[in-house]
Amino acid sequence: MYQSIKTSLKSIVINPKTIDVIQNTVKRCNILNTDVYQFIRLYILHQFSTNQELPKLDDVFIMNVFQTISTRTDMRGRKPTTNKNLLHELKQFYKLHYEPLRNGVLSEQIDNLSFIIPYSVTDIHTAIHNNIKFKFRNHLAKYIKNNASHNFDTKEKRYQIGKIINDLLQFNEVYKSDSIYHNWINTTYIQASA
Repeated sequence: MYQSIKTSLKSIVINPKTIDVIQNTVKRCNILNTDVYQFIRLYILHQFSTNQELPKLDDVFIMNVFQTISTRTDMRGRKPTTNKNLLHELKQFYKLHYEPLRNGVLSEQIDNLSFIIPYSVTDIHTAIHNNIKFKFRNHLAKYIKNNASHNFDTKEKRYQIGKIINDLLQFNEVYKSDSIYHNWINTTYIQASA
């Protein structure tokens, strides 16, 4: 039978400098991950608002974002496989749109994080996809509130949002929401399928 004993990291580390290295690495990874999430959000919002194709949110895209927002001083070792065209597009977007928002804050270095970055890429990929899967209806409701030219200020009108969502997702000829929303539903459906 095994027994777990809870203890502090200080009590098992031989060299106290190891704790400083771990804490520094955790801080760097946290800053990098936050920047990656913010960059992806800004990039997708920009693509959506300018009616451009949205990127496929896969590991390659996220790795390209890591390479775009970070710097390397040590150029040894193999470079991660990337999509050169996408990387170039992301770097241009970084220079034009993201870098001015950083207010002079320097990019974080990814030196000595070559084993951690792939795990971060997988975590970010999983988190984004889980958010989309589990909160899709919430995101769609927010989109409807912000983009439909109707006011949803009363409880009865907010109830219509659920019907509009069902109409958008079921693709039926017969809508269950009020007729005043049908034109907006048809326009939105055509835009989404184009």
